[in-house]
Amino acid sequence: TDPHSSANLMIDGNKLLVSCRQLTTISISGSTAKTATITVAGQSKPLTVKTTNSGISLIVQAVMNASIEIK
Repeated sequence: TDPHSSANLMIDGNKLLVSCRQLTTISISGSTAKTATITVAGQSKPLTVKTTNSGISLIVQAVMNASIEIK
């Protein structure tokens, strides 16, 4: 783990606004969402949503100013 890395996450309704310097796992307790789409610089692609015992998790590559829509 890089001690100089960081992640910034803000919640905006059903969207997450995220910037991270390395591969990051986002866990959301209580969620039953089935799909997630990440948009960076106008380009969108699906993210894999994994069901966990407590909710869901998403793995995000290093990005700046991305928006993740969860449904």
